[in-house]
Amino acid sequence: MNRKEIEKTPPVLAKCKNGKRVSAQIVGKTLVLNRYEHSQLIARHCIQTNGKYETYYADSNQWLGYNIVSAFGYDRWYTSRDLARNFDLRYKDVPLVRDWLDKADHRGDIVREPDERAQIYHEIEQMEYDANRTARQKAEERRIQRVKDKMATIPIVPKRIDKWIDKTAWNGMNFAIKDPDTGLFSCSQCGHESPRAEFGKGTTGDMVKCPNCHRKVMIMPRRKSIDEHTRFAVLEPVNDKYSVMRYFRAERIIKPAKKKEIHLSEDIRVLLNKQPNDYGCEIYYYQDWTDEPVPAKSNPAFFDRHNPMNRRMGYCYLYDGGIAESLENTIYEPWSRLFTEWSAAGLKLQYNCMMCGCRNSGYVGMMEMLYRGRFNRLLYEQSDRISPWDAHYYGHLHPDTSKTIEEVFGLSDKQRINRLRDLDGDSNTLLWLQYEDSHHQKISQKTLKWLLDNQIYPYDLNWMKVRFTPEQLMNYITRQQAESYPGMSVHSVISQYEDYMDMCKKLKKDTSDPMVYRPKELKRRHNEAVLEIEANSARLEAEEWSRKYPEVEKVLKEIKPKLEYKGDDYEIIVPQKTVDIVLEGRYLHHCVASSDRYFDRIKSHETYICFLRKVKEPDTPFYTIEVEPDGTIRQHRGAMDEEPELDKVKPFLRDWQQAIKKRMKAEDKAHAKLSAIKREENIEELKRNNNTRVLKGLMEDFMAAV
Repeated sequence: MNRKEIEKTPPVLAKCKNGKRVSAQIVGKTLVLNRYEHSQLIARHCIQTNGKYETYYADSNQWLGYNIVSAFGYDRWYTSRDLARNFDLRYKDVPLVRDWLDKADHRGDIVREPDERAQIYHEIEQMEYDANRTARQKAEERRIQRVKDKMATIPIVPKRIDKWIDKTAWNGMNFAIKDPDTGLFSCSQCGHESPRAEFGKGTTGDMVKCPNCHRKVMIMPRRKSIDEHTRFAVLEPVNDKYSVMRYFRAERIIKPAKKKEIHLSEDIRVLLNKQPNDYGCEIYYYQDWTDEPVPAKSNPAFFDRHNPMNRRMGYCYLYDGGIAESLENTIYEPWSRLFTEWSAAGLKLQYNCMMCGCRNSGYVGMMEMLYRGRFNRLLYEQSDRISPWDAHYYGHLHPDTSKTIEEVFGLSDKQRINRLRDLDGDSNTLLWLQYEDSHHQKISQKTLKWLLDNQIYPYDLNWMKVRFTPEQLMNYITRQQAESYPGMSVHSVISQYEDYMDMCKKLKKDTSDPMVYRPKELKRRHNEAVLEIEANSARLEAEEWSRKYPEVEKVLKEIKPKLEYKGDDYEIIVPQKTVDIVLEGRYLHHCVASSDRYFDRIKSHETYICFLRKVKEPDTPFYTIEVEPDGTIRQHRGAMDEEPELDKVKPFLRDWQQAIKKRMKAEDKAHAKLSAIKREENIEELKRNNNTRVLKGLMEDFMAAV
């Protein structure tokens, strides 16, 4: 695109006093579309015969890579028809543009537009789209070729690496397994089959000699086959630009009458840049959906930056060759000496995560200290405590600001550090020793073992610290487990205790009282608390409703003389307390006490809640009635929304309505009118929502006032 030539060439004027218009001109071989709005030049969209385009903005004197749609101020959802409709191309310029398009290299199978100007815009848009697609394809081809070129430089895997991983991961162990078809035992080293007696004396798990190759094998008569998996990594120097770290999966298969087989499949290749950038590496993933054995030569076609199989770098062994040469002149060089030693020692670690923390000198020093100090389990765990995103350490040690071993472990004396080493403790062990140190409470070996075996962490017991020492906790839980919860796990018993304490708090008991927080019979006290909670829950719920609707009880008191009525068999009672309504709803198992709407209606005098009882059983809930101020009944529900004795109840309700009519005052009639309006609004809403079930129930219950 000859920008200077286009800038020097004056745009063809397109007069448009009101609206938008476009003029066209040819500059060299470039088609220029001048976009005008209200006779002012906004932009000049330029397109070449190969479909490449740019847009020049007159106000800012700036060139941008906008296509024709964007250049005209629209987004990708607009079409060429929208452009033609809103930006009128000068009629005299149509032949010019058409002639240029016919000579240009554009698609000939474009759908014809009914309007010629829309057709022109359409063809230009298609030319630009095709050019972009072609450019993307060529760029992707060039990128793939660059990847192939890089992968072609990767050396073949080291010789006899299968033997190395067999020895490193599985100690080269061989087995004698039984062939279920022949009854013979076969050696996994040589594959020779022999009768059991020829392997000598020994039972399952004993080491014996193969009668053929004389190698030691483990007798496994009940195993038909053995299939084991592990991971390992290989560091290899490539050239002066980068080294490579390759991640493999290894599978060892042992079957009757066959030698053991070791299959390797490569997952990931990490190129370690010797001219470090921000990341210091490039990661490539094996692209095939199958796990083929590692080829004799590298297969670059199947590695790329994408990760369709979600392959991951986890804990693995590290091949003990080429480590120092591979890490030299990379940002990962601080690990060179340690990786070499760990590889020789056959340590399985999270090498990838550790490499992410290469610039954290405190972390590198801490890992060396753990290794030199023989804190093997902590070394294993802390190798995975580095975030691959920001290299942040998130473990329980203090590598960044600490100088001494006591500061690193967060412990005040070396006695506890020695104890941690002797136990080969993990992070949880360290946390309990830190707890012991900070609380000045000695944790016995027995107690510590119990805490670790049951995976109990100090932060799991924050709610219990003021009540129990770790030893007291062990003794209490162990006793309750034996006496009240036989067969239940420690975590389950602790969960029971936690539930019990939560219920005590809800019941407002003094949880600092030993009689409360340390009950002799946890199970009995737990069950008693459950019953007490159930008994008090209605009261607690009613208190909540009372706080939310303090006016309800006042309204109930006002309507009591107006709505109460007694017949021969039945009577209507007006509840006086919120708790009465809650208990009624729970007893009859309906929603009257579980929804805001009923309390809202009582508060606003829209409807009231009354109880229908049998005269002979005045304290036993029978029916709950929702009634309007004039006696109109909206709902009448018994237990579980059933309606027992309805043929007898309805005549009584009619008599009740007659009695209410005589007691009505002016304010009751006013409330009744508003209630009727809201009732109709509710019915219309149910119809709009197509809630036929509720609507049908309301229609069946509805009894208009007499």
